[in-house]
Amino acid sequence: MRIELNTVNITLFGGFKLLIHNMKHRFIVCLIIFIFASTGCVSTKVSSLKDPTYYGHHLNHILVFGNFQKIEYQQKAEWAVVNELRHSGILADPSYQVLPPLRQYTDSEKVSIFRAHHFDCYAIIEGAGSQVWEVHVPTYTSASANATVYGNSANAYGSSTTTGGYTTNTLSGLNLDISLFDFNNGHKIFYAQAESSSSSNRNAYGIQWVGAESFLTSASENLADEMMKNDLFQSTTK
Repeated sequence: MRIELNTVNITLFGGFKLLIHNMKHRFIVCLIIFIFASTGCVSTKVSSLKDPTYYGHHLNHILVFGNFQKIEYQQKAEWAVVNELRHSGILADPSYQVLPPLRQYTDSEKVSIFRAHHFDCYAIIEGAGSQVWEVHVPTYTSASANATVYGNSANAYGSSTTTGGYTTNTLSGLNLDISLFDFNNGHKIFYAQAESSSSSNRNAYGIQWVGAESFLTSASENLADEMMKNDLFQSTTK
């Protein structure tokens, strides 16, 4: 997106141009572009496996762990899963609230905390790879000009800016795994993989529409939905 306030010339994705004269309309167009750029377009596919001995067995309270180096990613992934489960009436909590990663916990401490909160299962969500595209951003120039007239004389001046002409990498996909365990016996009950991707994550001017957060959230929410589709939990809304 290129916005030239002097000429009110807005260049959008693919070189499409808009000429906006009204300030109010200009603001609305920019707001729409910002919303589109923030949300992007992400598609996610999920595959899963479930222990057949747990068919018909409903778990009551789940603790979600995010195994990520960045605390930000841990919190976003955990909360995306927890929030999706809670919307369906399932008791769920993120580990960063129950076991904040500020120190090491002994096994006995973890067991004590689990029992105090009545957790009967826990899930671990973690990264499983990513996809990157190489994009060449072409060179382009934006220019603006102004003129003033005083009697029989006129003065004109202008400016131009040249950018682009480089190659950059853009994130095009993110994969996450989730594993669900029975707290009482340690058995893995369920395993699922999510692959989130975007078919067009950068336009000709190098603007990236979808960030890592969007991929992370989409994959996490879809993994939570996949667990619910497998009828693993007791819902408080039933």
